[in-house]
Amino acid sequence: MRGRRAFLHFGRKQRSDTGQKAIDERVESIISTTLKQLKSEDKRLCRIYEKIKDKIDAANAQEAITTDQACCDVGISANANLKLMKIPSLNTVRDRLQAIPRRQTYSRLHGARAAEHFLDPILGSFPGADCPLDVVQIDHMLLDIMLVDEKYRKPTKKSWLSLAFDVCSRMVTGFYSSPDPPGAMSTGLCIAHSILPKEDWLSKLGSHAEWPVWGKMTTLHGDNAFRMNMLKVACDDHGIHLIWRPVKNPRFGGHIERWCGTLAQAIHSLPGTTFSNPKERGSYASEAKAIFTQTEFNQWLVERIAAYHAEEHSQLGMSPLQRYKIGVFEGTDKHAPVGLQPRIVDLKDCTRLQLDFMPLEERTVQRYGVEIDKIFYYHDVLRRWINAPDPDKPKLKRLFRFKRFYHHLSSIYFYDPDLKEYFEIPTRDSTFPDMSIWDLKEIRNAARAEGKPDSQVDEDYVKQRYFRMREIEEQAWFARSFVPVRS
Repeated sequence: MRGRRAFLHFGRKQRSDTGQKAIDERVESIISTTLKQLKSEDKRLCRIYEKIKDKIDAANAQEAITTDQACCDVGISANANLKLMKIPSLNTVRDRLQAIPRRQTYSRLHGARAAEHFLDPILGSFPGADCPLDVVQIDHMLLDIMLVDEKYRKPTKKSWLSLAFDVCSRMVTGFYSSPDPPGAMSTGLCIAHSILPKEDWLSKLGSHAEWPVWGKMTTLHGDNAFRMNMLKVACDDHGIHLIWRPVKNPRFGGHIERWCGTLAQAIHSLPGTTFSNPKERGSYASEAKAIFTQTEFNQWLVERIAAYHAEEHSQLGMSPLQRYKIGVFEGTDKHAPVGLQPRIVDLKDCTRLQLDFMPLEERTVQRYGVEIDKIFYYHDVLRRWINAPDPDKPKLKRLFRFKRFYHHLSSIYFYDPDLKEYFEIPTRDSTFPDMSIWDLKEIRNAARAEGKPDSQVDEDYVKQRYFRMREIEEQAWFARSFVPVRS
């Protein structure tokens, strides 16, 4: 009994090699290399284990061949020098995998950004976002849906969305959606839509939704990928503090990214969705199922935003609209009520705000007027500025600010430095069509593909080519629509 008691008291004698790896160093190297090269399809342990076994078997086969050749040269038996690696147990591979930091493994399998969203905590507040419009985030996303054109209802391409989001209330403050990739214009129109009242815009869209958000944000928080000089100038002019976050590294929870993810899931239930990837889409014919024009998709998006505004938010404990109204009219223990901001309703003032956030072009004023993208513009308001010298460098000609809406190239806007006002400047050729900048790029790309020199793609060529393109479209639409009635 004494011996048994002694055994129970002291336990089993500890191994001298405890904590040391007892398998072949070559096997350890194969395991380590395999775990460093994990791919998205290696989510299951059994798959990783099979890859390691295959590598060891291949290495053993090569070792047998090499050893056999070496032994034949000296005339001895190969079995004496053959040192094959043993297949490790499944538990050994599991232990090595679990020893890798969780973030490192998740990043290898799903990507660094997915690891941030999955593992990083969502901070409950954003510094300074204690009341509505203190901090507004802006971001861009490619929507997983195929659209059709407004006239012929033929499939075109996916739509991009630029979105503004109030961090305090979680309200969507504005958006701009277009098939064209995000840039200076989409960013500017999104910010302007965020600031302006939306009643007239909703009415033209045919919506009765409630969206009572307007006013200038105190701080605009944007993705560093869209750092633009024109945006800095416009924000400075309007007293908006502009800050950037590192590219693809949302800070303080990335409130806008999380809502965009929720929106993406809702879009996957719409006709014409392309889903997130080809595997998820499967055999679904996105183009054949597409039914939404850009306008119709905007109508759906407005209703989706209005429904979200009225739903209880899990982090707020109330709806975003209710939180917004409390911040405006009642206040909280952190901040007094901010009240309603001034409304910009005059058409001229609305246009001025949009122009302030539009892309900037700088040009001198010549006797023929102004040339932008080989299109000529003139109005008598430019007359006094023809060949004007730079006030700081008299030997140089003065550069003036010009703005334009990319959808309408039939006119541009000149900013008069003395009057501090914008003036609309039409094309010199009154027959020049009201095309978009994307129509212009399409014509020039086609001319370049045909081998036509850029010097010959002038205003007259662009105009004639544009009218011809529209004529072909009209003929194709008529031929497709006209079906003869059989007797």
